[in-house]
Amino acid sequence: MTLEEAIQQRWESDVALTTSVPLERVYTSFVPADTKRPYVVVERRKNKPLLRASSGLSADVVEIVFVAEMSSYGSATTIAAAIADRFDSADFDAGEGRVVAMRRGEEVWKSDSKGTVRRELHYDVTLCRS
Repeated sequence: MTLEEAIQQRWESDVALTTSVPLERVYTSFVPADTKRPYVVVERRKNKPLLRASSGLSADVVEIVFVAEMSSYGSATTIAAAIADRFDSADFDAGEGRVVAMRRGEEVWKSDSKGTVRRELHYDVTLCRS
């Protein structure tokens, strides 16, 4: 299981998240053509080695971005709060390692004349492997 799949699994088990955006509208890396809002894309943007030990222990900082495409400012605010409640400072098994910390970073807001509100929530995820 990848980190993105583990995030989808945690999404599925959270009522606030699935009420705002059902799991079938949470994608990894790309969105199929003609997908209707609301939806969320979980993107892995960067991977930075943090630790490599002779014992085999390693740690990376992975940048994960939640990109939420919503139809209103209010719904974008609601999903951002639900993501923060579920993932800020999270600690969970991610298959490819253990997430020991998720730290929220930059937030980016964009909107267009068609009524789309896009919110990007950037997280630095510390992923440990042994």
